[in-house]
Amino acid sequence: MRTFVAILTIVIGALMVCEAKSQHYIDRSGNYLTSVPNPYYTRNGGMMRGATWAHIVEDGGREATAQETADWQAAQAAAAQAAANAQAAAEAQAALPQTFPTGIAVTNAAGHWVEFVPDGTNVVAQTLAIQVSHSPLTPDQREAMKAAAIADREAKKAAARFAKKRGNLQERIAALEALQGIE
Repeated sequence: MRTFVAILTIVIGALMVCEAKSQHYIDRSGNYLTSVPNPYYTRNGGMMRGATWAHIVEDGGREATAQETADWQAAQAAAAQAAANAQAAAEAQAALPQTFPTGIAVTNAAGHWVEFVPDGTNVVAQTLAIQVSHSPLTPDQREAMKAAAIADREAKKAAARFAKKRGNLQERIAALEALQGIE
């Protein structure tokens, strides 16, 4: 019989410890606590190491109600789900190129957004890679950047045509290299 009482006492003690570990409290400031903070800062400004739930209650805290615990758990689950959804959306967005009415934009090796725009020659392989990475861009800023890049390309094409007319081979090679982006 003594052995039975001793075992029962140990089991009850272990259950009380488990119950104490699963308790949730609200501290004096209204913060939801799932474990005792270490160190715990008391109301009078003191710091206590090794505080217990009893110290929190003495300091103006209270045990959380079942509804408060359920609300806290629901908020934690919602926050975790929102973070997982945001992470999945970010990964999906990063994997896909951005599509615009005039073409597709991707990131280059330096991490800049580059938009590919047809150069207007109706040649499939001829596109302009225009950097549009000064985000966030307004539509006017973006159009201005694209217009500047197209104007620069037209100037290089005109320089190449002029060099061809002059007949200077070295000047023409330099103009064509500049047109192709070879520096």
